Amino acid sequence: AKVLSKSCKPISVIIFTSLLTTKTYSITRWLAVVIITVGIVIFSIDEVENSETLQKSKRLILTGDILLLISIFCDGLTSTFQEKIRKKEDKPSFVSCIQLMFLMNAVGMVVSFTVTSFIGEFGESMRFIMAYPEVLLLLFATAILQSFGQIFLFFNIIMFGTLTTSILQTLRKFLTILGAIVIFKDAFDLLKVIKPII
Repeated sequence: AKVLSKSCKPISVIIFTSLLTTKTYSITRWLAVVIITVGIVIFSIDEVENSETLQKSKRLILTGDILLLISIFCDGLTSTFQEKIRKKEDKPSFVSCIQLMFLMNAVGMVVSFTVTSFIGEFGESMRFIMAYPEVLLLLFATAILQSFGQIFLFFNIIMFGTLTTSILQTLRKFLTILGAIVIFKDAFDLLKVIKPII
């Protein structure tokens, strides 16, 4: 449910982009984003109500919800800045896509290194890698695959804008979860079939 709830990003994207830039969206775009968000919330409700974790640790779930809201808030701000960068580009190109990806990842790397060092996780990560050096190949493979995914993502941002990209990400996450339900033969009732249609 939390992974799918993170897909409510389009609502923060459209709100922050409208408030912090000169970009305006049509009423149909606003309605589409609201409908997508409501559909995700409806789809997620059943999982939250039936969750055993909810009964075991409400405090942990509240912390998770707060972190989720912070993440969605940051996604909205990030999308706003990406939209401003996109507007400065006269003719969107593949090069500007790679430049945007490189700059965001470089800043992210510095922030991640600083935070993990500060809270003591960096040393723990290095100890884990030294204890299990075979994970280096998996980490390298993950980094390569993630880079190709990011190229596609940033190319969409440059060519189509942040709102369209966040909607595509939402669709991908939803289809992944729906595919997992079908592939792993998760028991689902009529409501689980109707909710995605909404």
